[in-house]
Amino acid sequence: AVAVDSAFAMAWRKLGVETVGDRARRVEALENAYRHRDRLTERERLLTEAQYYYDIEEDPRKTIPVYERMVDLDPADAWALNNLGAAYTELGEWAEAEHWFARSVAVDSTIKSITNVVQAQIEQGKLDEAEATLAIGERIAPGNERGLLTGYALAANRQDWSAAESWAQRMRESSDPAWAGVGTFQLANLAAIRGQLDEAERLWRQAVLEEREAGAPFASGPLMQVFDINLDVRGDTARAIATLEEIRETEDLERLEPLNRPYVWLATWYGRAGDRAAVEELHARFEAEVPEVYRATRGIQESYDWTEATLLLSEGRPDEALTLYRTVDNRGCAPCGTLERAKAFDALGRPDSAAVYLEQYLDATHVGRAAWDNENLGPTYERLAQLYDEAGEIENASVYYARLVELWEEADADLQPRVQAAQARLEEIVR
Repeated sequence: AVAVDSAFAMAWRKLGVETVGDRARRVEALENAYRHRDRLTERERLLTEAQYYYDIEEDPRKTIPVYERMVDLDPADAWALNNLGAAYTELGEWAEAEHWFARSVAVDSTIKSITNVVQAQIEQGKLDEAEATLAIGERIAPGNERGLLTGYALAANRQDWSAAESWAQRMRESSDPAWAGVGTFQLANLAAIRGQLDEAERLWRQAVLEEREAGAPFASGPLMQVFDINLDVRGDTARAIATLEEIRETEDLERLEPLNRPYVWLATWYGRAGDRAAVEELHARFEAEVPEVYRATRGIQESYDWTEATLLLSEGRPDEALTLYRTVDNRGCAPCGTLERAKAFDALGRPDSAAVYLEQYLDATHVGRAAWDNENLGPTYERLAQLYDEAGEIENASVYYARLVELWEEADADLQPRVQAAQARLEEIVR
């Protein structure tokens, strides 16, 4: 349509909304929609302005009054109601997000709006309510991929790994290569959670192939999970950095549009590996190649701060790292920052505080829980057991030694010495 009419604002807006994984194309489409918004009806103009503020300026608070104006014009405007929920989701204000998503469902019960309600409920820890809402979605659109992914998220938050595997397998059977790749990715998460790291890596590499088949401009995202398990489970920094180098060589970032080059994203991972030189190189390239208007956003600044804090921690400056971690607004993400704070307190010789944050991580609910647990659940059980053991709290220690032994019962051979050590200490405590 925009090839016929280059000023067709609503077509540009729809292109921007529907474009996934291609930041450059998304920006181009939404900027064109915004530029030609004077051709639109009031409702369409408001919708276009709100999307621009949300995606280009990355300012969800600026979008809220625009959508509220749309609701004033038509209280049954399902798009405005759903997008109000999305704005509050971005802010991490989950109860408010659930309210607007539920109003959208009352007007137009689509699987998208229903799963949005489920996700807001999961984030609030309302898992039983989320299950009931998801059942409605399954009746309306049985087998829909959005519903499958949300069911997977709910099962992962309950640590029902068998149910989560069933949801992921159904996703993997999708006729859409993109969704099949999501299913493969989630199966890999489950393998990694249970300590089957080699199988997890095989599946993540398969997910890369499926993302390429689906036409993703940058398909190596699943390999970041390989980095995670190498760094945080195996404790092999060199192997983790080699994974990042593989991504850079495979993807050839120069062929991508500057806005699609994941410089800041990669810098965050190099920061976790303690490679300051690589972080500085990637940040310099980002600043040289990406226009300032797309760099001066809250998200970019917070990413810079987070990466610097992680580097400080790796350089043996945990007090400075902790101060910087506290400045980052995690926007309602319950697990975000808990493990980093735990590591900082651990390095400062404050085991009680470290244990508090590790417990907070375990108690958190989040729709992406499995992607956190793939590298963190086993090591968190292990470290909590050790901290409680060292403090003489052997009853608490025995709980976490037992959880580790159960979780990693069928883990790879290179993790079995850790499982055996936990089993031996557990038996000693019992005796």
